[in-house]
Amino acid sequence: MKAIGEFPDTLFRSFDRLEYAQQFINGFVRFGAVSGYKEIEDEGRRDKTEGVGHFTSKGVDTKIQFCSNVFYALCCHRDLSSALKTSHGKYIVEIANPLLLAEELTRVLRELKSKNFGGIEGVVIEYDKGNERNSELDSYHKSRLTYCQKPVEYSSENEFRFVFCRKEFAGNNLCIQLPNVISGVVHDHT
Repeated sequence: MKAIGEFPDTLFRSFDRLEYAQQFINGFVRFGAVSGYKEIEDEGRRDKTEGVGHFTSKGVDTKIQFCSNVFYALCCHRDLSSALKTSHGKYIVEIANPLLLAEELTRVLRELKSKNFGGIEGVVIEYDKGNERNSELDSYHKSRLTYCQKPVEYSSENEFRFVFCRKEFAGNNLCIQLPNVISGVVHDHT
């Protein structure tokens, strides 16, 4: 089990409370079930299409959804200006080494007794849900659309996700405590 995907040099994670930002820096990482964002209370984060891949190709409308495995995501922004545009919180953590964070999370996942498939995958969100695709997608790339695709109206979030897959549902939120602090800094944007 290892971290896969391409990771930027820095990422930004927004919090509405300073204590949550400090907990994150101290290694307390809260993932959300991708499917949970369909019903989340915060309307600014709710996406009724979350967990469903959708595209058209040669006039055929295709939707993909997982029935058994559960995907969990830690959502971040790829730049500070995107984090500031959202209503996700005024306390923004600048993550200095996202790849190192993914490797640490993967190590902890490996040690858990629960059944997880693979390590952390770094995912740049595609804002093309429902759009036409000219190229054929293999089954792997079709299935990825369930957690790496969003409607174009969310494109201002410029989102990057740390994603992992579990065999069974463990609640809408799954928390992981890392043994080390996260390399980053909290910015207060009041």
